[in-house]
Amino acid sequence: MISVANQASAQQLIGLTTNNYVAVNQLQLNPAYVNNARFAPEFNLFTVSALAGNNMYSVSGQWLLSGAKTDATLGKEYMELGTSKNKKAWVNLDITGPAFSFTYKKQYQFGLYTRFRTIANAGNIPTKATNVYTSDSTSTENWHHSLEFSKIGASAHAFGEVGITIGKMLHEDDMYKVSGGITIKYLIGYAAIDLYSKKLAYSRSGDSIFNASGDIAAMYTFNATPNGTGDLSQRAGKGGLGFDIGVQYHYFPNGDPNKEIPYKLSIAASITDIGSVGYVADAGSGKYEFNSGKSYVHDYEMLSSDNNEPYYYLSRLTTQKILYKNDKIEKFRIGLPTAFRLNADYNVGGGLYLSANTLINLRGNSSTVYRPQYISYLNVTPRMEIYKSIKVGLPFSLLRYRDLTMGTILYLGPLYVGSTTVLTSILMSKQFKDIDIYAGMGIRFIKHERVYRGSTYDNGYDEPGGSFFKRLIPGFLRRDRSIVCPK
Repeated sequence: MISVANQASAQQLIGLTTNNYVAVNQLQLNPAYVNNARFAPEFNLFTVSALAGNNMYSVSGQWLLSGAKTDATLGKEYMELGTSKNKKAWVNLDITGPAFSFTYKKQYQFGLYTRFRTIANAGNIPTKATNVYTSDSTSTENWHHSLEFSKIGASAHAFGEVGITIGKMLHEDDMYKVSGGITIKYLIGYAAIDLYSKKLAYSRSGDSIFNASGDIAAMYTFNATPNGTGDLSQRAGKGGLGFDIGVQYHYFPNGDPNKEIPYKLSIAASITDIGSVGYVADAGSGKYEFNSGKSYVHDYEMLSSDNNEPYYYLSRLTTQKILYKNDKIEKFRIGLPTAFRLNADYNVGGGLYLSANTLINLRGNSSTVYRPQYISYLNVTPRMEIYKSIKVGLPFSLLRYRDLTMGTILYLGPLYVGSTTVLTSILMSKQFKDIDIYAGMGIRFIKHERVYRGSTYDNGYDEPGGSFFKRLIPGFLRRDRSIVCPK
């Protein structure tokens, strides 16, 4: 049976907002955040984010924590979820490596980061199909069934990127400032697989006989086949270019925009992941169709694949006249998960902030390709600054605008750890259907700027602060900071 897909979920750092410590770890969310380097250079050591979810089953948290040592059984280790017409599942891993940002002549800010992503998903599976293939295999119910699929697909993509971000302050006065940024990123394709079917009907009668009709478009690289090498060091993709663009607005009611985070309101918007990656298709890639219901096989096991045929599964089905290949596909492209992001952060006062975040997926599917996509969501996160370097956040999220989750975020100086779903899973049901966690460490190299407020001495000049500074400059500073040498 074909694994199928409708949506990819590649959310990173849900509920994590820019703060007065470091922002370089979020350049991939909005390139305008690079302007935070105006205050001081920043360095990100690492950021790791992992997310998995589905609307088919919930899994026992206790079973997961035990390392899944026992076989999972329905009703015990996992439970069926709802009666949704179509089922979906998604998995994502996102790793941002070393990144840094700095300012140049106080006019332009620059950032550089490295990143690796893996996005896989499955969906549009009829509920009846999940019931059939997760029931007891010895049940006769599993020997007599008919299934129909419409516009189903699958997508898995592993790629890296090196991003260069350029930012600039577009407007600045005593009340508000507007900054912008753009990221140009070099894309590195490693492996990809994409399966799609407009219409597929399948039936099984007894323990051996089946018939099928419909079409399948299969595009995959040699290292992403079901029984392939799985060695991502053997790149199957090409290089390419991608783009992010973003803006950010800050409002300062106290008329002092020179402080690090004195704003009353911050609003940021961006469009991320514009671009695609090209791949060389494996020899079996192409457009196939079943013989319009006339293909009957008396051995059901002929559909199964084993480890002894790493690349030739579709070719074997074609040779055995189960599938018919109409067109050969030699190359294909996988689009990046383009999305629109909007963030608002309100300074309530007393160290309390309230942020609202939303993401709208902009990447659609073509008639033959399912592309990796973000799931749309709405998030609200209150956070409290207990101390300058210690903060706690409580993200509430509506994933796909329907699944409510609650998590927590902890900032400990340069270290941050967060999850969108941990409190929902632990406090409410102890069952996981959505799991995500992220962690990272970023450092700001603080500048200790010298500000001289007029310690007037008998000679009528203002003395610069610090004996070290006095030893370097044989003179004094007036209030206008011009150097004046004593007579």
